[in-house]
Amino acid sequence: MKILLSGGGTLGPVTPLLALAEHLKDGNDFLWIGTADGPERALVEAAGIRFASVPAGKIRRYADVRNVTDPFKNVAGTAAALSLIGEFKPDVHVTAGGFVSVPVAAAGKMRGVPLVVHQQDIEPVRSNLLMARLAAAVTASCDGAAAGFTRFAPTLVGNPVRTFLRDAAARPAVSGTPPTLLVLGGGTGALGLNRRINAALDRLIKFCQVVHVTGGKEAAPERARYRPVPFMREELADAYRSADLVISRAGFGTLSELAVFKKPTLLVPLPDSPQEKNARYVVGRNAAELLAERACTVQLLTRVVRRLLDDADQRKMLGDNLRAALGDGDPGPLSKVVQRVAKK
Repeated sequence: MKILLSGGGTLGPVTPLLALAEHLKDGNDFLWIGTADGPERALVEAAGIRFASVPAGKIRRYADVRNVTDPFKNVAGTAAALSLIGEFKPDVHVTAGGFVSVPVAAAGKMRGVPLVVHQQDIEPVRSNLLMARLAAAVTASCDGAAAGFTRFAPTLVGNPVRTFLRDAAARPAVSGTPPTLLVLGGGTGALGLNRRINAALDRLIKFCQVVHVTGGKEAAPERARYRPVPFMREELADAYRSADLVISRAGFGTLSELAVFKKPTLLVPLPDSPQEKNARYVVGRNAAELLAERACTVQLLTRVVRRLLDDADQRKMLGDNLRAALGDGDPGPLSKVVQRVAKK
């Protein structure tokens, strides 16, 4: 089977499809179409998947001069995707969103390639709402994500998580003294979170050690009980296992990984973004705690972190509830939908 994957610009729509590709790697061939300058190329090529890029324009809900020029990028992207698809001849196209996927989906429709659209976030991204009209199947990570599609009935499949993380989560957790606070500040828009952690650092390291994934943005210097790391890949598994508490944004891919590890989490969602609805969804299921960035003072952040680290029962409840809400990251259900659509 030949499987076309698309998405990029950020890593949000990338990681679940990498997990899917791992699950289906035996006997299947893959092509990934993404953006020319996004972060996805490195991860995709590291996974041994052929990568190609096409032009694409963003779909904005607000006035912007680029709204005049970007449709022409989508026309060019559709033409480029038509050529790539004609050469690769995929049996199915799978996407989890991203503006680059729209011209690819249009080209796939012209070539007669069936499309599977996977929705992660609670609020459907605009690209997925558009592509769902072309899709042979729409899947969703949870009931909250499915509810955003009023004209379709998505199949609930969970959100795939990469194999090395699921394997690591099956091993016993590692805990030490002092307790470990893992801060995931390495994604898009994490600058505000990183600054707040840096401001609270003198207080935090009095009662815990801090491992801070910064994304290379405004990290404080390393010192006793504080280890800044620009990025993590394979070593992320050990960081999750050793964390007693996690502070994170609320991208659904990260939430799904945290659910696999049953990690108690304090969410600081990116303001005015879909992350806020993701956070409210899990917090409403007693599966995480929420701290709005605009209210995140040094005093409040320190107080909440200390309270959670001092309450093992609360942390266990949050971790167990997160797993119950978001599942175990098994790519199997999504892969079954993909295989069914490809065989039609």
